[in-house]
Amino acid sequence: MPQLKFTVPGIPVAKGRPKFARRGNFVATYTPAKTENFEAQLKYYFMQEAGIAWRVLDCPVSLNVTAYFHLPKSKKNRWEYNEGLFCKLTKPDIDNIIKIVCDGLNHVAWRDDSLIWDVAGRKFMSEENPHLLITMEWME
Repeated sequence: MPQLKFTVPGIPVAKGRPKFARRGNFVATYTPAKTENFEAQLKYYFMQEAGIAWRVLDCPVSLNVTAYFHLPKSKKNRWEYNEGLFCKLTKPDIDNIIKIVCDGLNHVAWRDDSLIWDVAGRKFMSEENPHLLITMEWME
């Protein structure tokens, strides 16, 4: 199976809930700016790795998302996982991190996120810079 792996630098952001604003007699719905900005970053770094010749996938896709966050200065309430990596047991939730990846790459990496049939997600605290590591595999 072909594979594409790319990194989005910076603190991973979870998908934000839609916001509502009253506009006279109507209610407008909008996406929070933080979510929109991170989705734009996802697209940018994906296209940097995939290249201009990328064709939007229309086949089953497997997705692996690993989020790395800053290691806090305090050492209590941490569980050592493996070689300097610690599981992150606080917010943001891993399902919301996966959701922003699925929605952010919709119509860019794949035709629709319903094509994603397998997902794995992990959150770690690490001494390295915070980033999001995304690996996708697809069937041709």
